[in-house]
Amino acid sequence: MNLYGASVDALGDFLPKFGIYGDFVSDINDLAAVEATIGDDTKAIYTESVANPSTAVADIESLAQVAHRHGIPLIVDNTVPTPYLLRPIEFGAVQSPFNAYLQLIGLETLAVREKQEVASAYAIAKHLQSVPRVKTVNYAALEGQPTTDFTHKYLPNGIGTVLSFTVEGDERNVERILDSTNVFSYVPNIGDSRSLIVNPTKATHREVPADYYDAAGVSDNLIRLSIGLENIYDLIADLDQAIAGAY
Repeated sequence: MNLYGASVDALGDFLPKFGIYGDFVSDINDLAAVEATIGDDTKAIYTESVANPSTAVADIESLAQVAHRHGIPLIVDNTVPTPYLLRPIEFGAVQSPFNAYLQLIGLETLAVREKQEVASAYAIAKHLQSVPRVKTVNYAALEGQPTTDFTHKYLPNGIGTVLSFTVEGDERNVERILDSTNVFSYVPNIGDSRSLIVNPTKATHREVPADYYDAAGVSDNLIRLSIGLENIYDLIADLDQAIAGAY
């Protein structure tokens, strides 16, 4: 169940109040598990194209085939890559008219913003792999990540501006890192022109039951970044000093 925290909350707590229930699978790319979960009352399959915050990439085309075989639509949350990097409708997903309208609002500058922010996100992810105290880096555009093959298929120009990483220690070390950044802002949004930093267990996934954390790739020593338009060297220097000073 590799989903954004608010989506888990909506499917698990909010929508059931209106008689709408969701069945979760731990891995959306386990097609057999997905198909086995479909029942007579199933109305749709829902996934994120690029999961937030793990950045795992969904096999959209295969999921669409499963959905259509059962006469239901595939709904894809495409927030992280945006239509600049991926258009799920081209692989069999449905298109929301309202979301299409929202995307049009910032369309004029989308290509320029995404190009720079994606390049910066990739550079930061690569850099973090060699930073002391950083244990793992989650950015599916890096080689050797669990869904790299799907990245090559669906997102050859990049996966978006979101990445996450785990650090040594515990949530106290994470809090010191968050408190010490100067360029990054502590805001749970993504896709901003500013670079943002949060600890998901205290922000985006604070209402998600802890037993869902593993499937979502979330832990108390995980930090999520959303990369903006600032100078790449300023962003790297800010992370380096914050991490070094947290131990």
